[in-house]
Formats: sequence, C-alpha cells, structure tokens
Amino acid sequence: MDASCGAKNGYQDQERIVGGQNADLGEWPWIAALFNGGRQFCGGSLIDSTHILSAAHCVAHMSSWDVARLTVRLGDHNIRTNTETRHIEKKVRRVVRHRGFDSRTLYNDVAILTLDSPVQYRRDIRPICMPSGSAGYSGKTATVIGWGSLRESGPQPAVLQEVNIPVWTNAECRQKYGNAAPGGIVDTFLCAGQASRDSCSGDSGGPLMVNDGRWTQVGIVSWGIGCGKGQYPGVYTRVTSFMPWIQKNLK
Repeated sequence: MDASCGAKNGYQDQERIVGGQNADLGEWPWIAALFNGGRQFCGGSLIDSTHILSAAHCVAHMSSWDVARLTVRLGDHNIRTNTETRHIEKKVRRVVRHRGFDSRTLYNDVAILTLDSPVQYRRDIRPICMPSGSAGYSGKTATVIGWGSLRESGPQPAVLQEVNIPVWTNAECRQKYGNAAPGGIVDTFLCAGQASRDSCSGDSGGPLMVNDGRWTQVGIVSWGIGCGKGQYPGVYTRVTSFMPWIQKNLK
C-alpha cells in the first residue's frame, strides 16, 4: 500500500448521497467516477497508481465491448462541467470481479479495475489507505461519498456529495433487515446509516471511509432497501474481509 495514502486535503470537517452536502473541491482525492458511454453509473476509489476498487455489481453484466467503452475519471468534482477541475480520464485495461459474486444475495460484491496507464499523483489525485487487521468499526462515524441520487428515485447531483453516518454492528443490522435481506446479513457485510442519511443508486462501488489519523476505506457501497429509510441502513462490502483477495489482484 502507498505511504502517501489517505491524506485528505485540508478543509474544515463539518460534523446528497441522501441528507449530505457538497464536498469541497479536491477534498477527496481518491474518488473515481465510472462512466459508460458518457454516463456516470457507479463510483470507485483509487487504491494505487493503476487500480480502482469498486463493486462487482457495477461491472457484473459488462461484455468486453462494455469494458472497452468504460472510462474512469479522477480528480473530478462537478461531473457535468469541464471547467472547474483538470480531471483526468482513463480507459480500463481489465476488470476483475470476485468469482464468488452472487447478484441475488450480493455476497462478494467487490471488483478491481486496472487502468490502461498509471496516474500521476497530485494534490487532488491520491490513493486512499486500505485497512490492516480486522477491526469491526461499529460505533464509529464513517463518511460515504459519491454522485448518486439525492433521494430515492430522485435526481443525480452534478457535484460530489458527502455524508457522515454511524457504523452499525452486524447483529443490529441483522435484526433490522430480518427476512428482507435476500441472503441474510453476513460477516462480510458492513452496515452503516441513519434515518435520512444514506448512500443511494449511482453511489455504488464508492468508498465508505473512517479517519484513523488518515482516511481508510472500510466499505464499498453495495446495496440497501430504499435510500435513507431509517429502519434500513446501507449495506457495504466489508473491505477487511477481502484484503487477501484485493492484494492478490493488485499483483
């Protein structure tokens, strides 16, 4: 992992995504926007100079033709203008999704995209740190970022959104979802959210992060029931569970 990872650009931290606010320009230097034929459909995070971590369900149905049309934007802020940042756009050389990905239960919802050439790090393009160890993170405040819908079936924003949400224990999450989770709430999931604050469609694949002195990615936006519905937190792929898989696929 990169020594320079996880250093956020220095702004005051306040304490859509649903219930969120505009991020500051250049605030989250690892956020990636995935575009297919010019349409932003998912997020991801830069984890080293050539790899993007995202969700398998974002790329699961892609043919090689789709992958050829896939572009990743880094250093972007307002995805509808080209004037406020000098974002870079990269093509994708290959997409690896977890072999155990199940589109019904959303188990193993993790993928790695290899860019066609390495990015040059700069102030507003830098990787996020990966977690070490097996902390559960419950009770911590995490931040999720993305260009997803501002409310369920609502409009998508042009400007990157951020929101702070608490991480739940899996036991609490299991209790809330009950039989509503197609495959149950398993250990490789991480739940986070609160009423009226959540990730939503279009945020998929983006990072859920905690600040342990530097920003570390603990979740990948995966699924949920509705957006910001208090009784159902968002469900994320638990990054600590997939570190061996991630490291193997960075080689």
